Amino acid sequence: CRGADTVVGIEKSHPACRIIQTNWQMVATPEQTFQVIRGDVVKKLSQLNQAPFDLVYFDPPYAAKLYNPVLETLIRESLLAPNAAIAAEYNPDYWQPDSFSKLELSRTKRYGLTSLALFNALYRIRWMPVALLFTISVNIRANHSKTLYFSLRSLDIAYPYQSA
Repeated sequence: CRGADTVVGIEKSHPACRIIQTNWQMVATPEQTFQVIRGDVVKKLSQLNQAPFDLVYFDPPYAAKLYNPVLETLIRESLLAPNAAIAAEYNPDYWQPDSFSKLELSRTKRYGLTSLALFNALYRIRWMPVALLFTISVNIRANHSKTLYFSLRSLDIAYPYQSA
């Protein structure tokens, strides 16, 4: 979440929300804001009342069948800024990415059993102010090795976390 001025996380599990909030406080800079919203991701996305996101990362439980509903909700609710990028972590046994209305599948990358799909908004603009900071929507999960882990493109970042 480096460089982001605002980060919004949506997580269904109450204990995971507490862990995410604690971990964010450990890595955030004073000028960054972070909001953890507890609940169903599709319902909560539909209720968001804020500026569109420049970058969205999501990693739902692979078998939860949330990929298409989340992508469709981001489009329907106009939650994507021009030049928005979306990264979705998935397992090919449960979901196969494809282009959507207003979203182009630009790349997929496989990491063992896990894959990453990268989408770009089709209503892109050519120029953005250099000073623009990214807004990121993140659904972060804690894995068994007690590391808060998320990856974006080919960059892997891991932060230690404290369990609840």
